[in-house]
Amino acid sequence: MTLTTVVAMKIIEMTIERGRNAIMSEFKYEITERIAVLSENGKGWTKELNKVSWNDRPAKFDLRDWHHEEKKMGKGATLSDEEVRNLREVLNAIEL
Repeated sequence: MTLTTVVAMKIIEMTIERGRNAIMSEFKYEITERIAVLSENGKGWTKELNKVSWNDRPAKFDLRDWHHEEKKMGKGATLSDEEVRNLREVLNAIEL
C-alpha cells in the first residue's frame, strides 16, 4: 500500500466515524405548550398534540406518543403552522 492510499483510507475512516457520531448525537427538545392528550393506554403512554421546540429551533406542532415518567417518546410527526391549517381543512371536510 502506498502512503497516499493509507492517508486516503484514514480520511475515509475519519469521515465515516464523524458521520456516525453526528447521527448518534443527542438532540434537545422542550415541550413549550401542551395542547391535548388524545388517548392513553394502560402502560403509561399517551398520544399528545403539543408545541415542541427541537434543538432550540422555533416550536412546531408535534403529534406523538409520550411516556413522561420514563422520559421516552415514540415516533411522531412535526407540523408547521401552515401544515396544521391544511390538515384542519382536510379534517373539517371529512364526514365522521
